[in-house]
Amino acid sequence: MTQSASLNGIKSWPASERPREVFLTKGPDALSDAEVLAILLRDGTRGQDAISLARRLIQKFGALRQLLLASPEELYQVNGI
Repeated sequence: MTQSASLNGIKSWPASERPREVFLTKGPDALSDAEVLAILLRDGTRGQDAISLARRLIQKFGALRQLLLASPEELYQVNGI
C-alpha cells in the first residue's frame, strides 16, 4: 500500500484487500484483530485510515482484549476516538 492510498482511505484499496470485503468473501478467520476492529470503527481520521487507527489502539493498550477493557476516559485520550 502506498502513502497516497493510506491518505485516500481504505476505499481506494483493491477490493481483495479491504477488511469488509475479505470478511464477506473469506470469513472472519481471514482477518487480523486490527482488521476486525477497523470494521467496527468504520472510519479513521484525516490522514489515518481505520486500520492504522485500529493498529495504533491495539498497540497503545497492548492487545485487543485490554483495549476492550479500557475505560471511556482512556479511549477518549486517543486522537480519533
